[in-house]
Amino acid sequence: LSTRTTMHEKLVRKGGIPSILIMLRDTQDDSCRRLCCLALANIASHVFTRMIMAEDGVAKTIIPYIGDPTVDLVARQYGAMCIGNLAADPDTHASLVKDSAIVALMELIRTEDIESGRYAAFA
Repeated sequence: LSTRTTMHEKLVRKGGIPSILIMLRDTQDDSCRRLCCLALANIASHVFTRMIMAEDGVAKTIIPYIGDPTVDLVARQYGAMCIGNLAADPDTHASLVKDSAIVALMELIRTEDIESGRYAAFA
């Protein structure tokens, strides 16, 4: 569903974001965490969803994962993509800075993986 742009607004309006955030917080499974971060990144690519996602606490939930070197690297990259998509709306900038997105992204850049640097730079 998160790859179908026609579904993004419906997912947000029907309360899908809090459900994804709960799954992200409660899982210890790397694959599940990856897919949650990817779904959030995909949904955040839609202009309508960004402020609602910010208000739903997406950044506050996802930022700690991006900065945590013990979290699966691909999940961290997808988290950075989500932050980058949210940041496409200038109204989210102040809250992203306040929630330490820049600090978390700098941690992601410090990995030896080149792709991680690309994801962080995108954000």
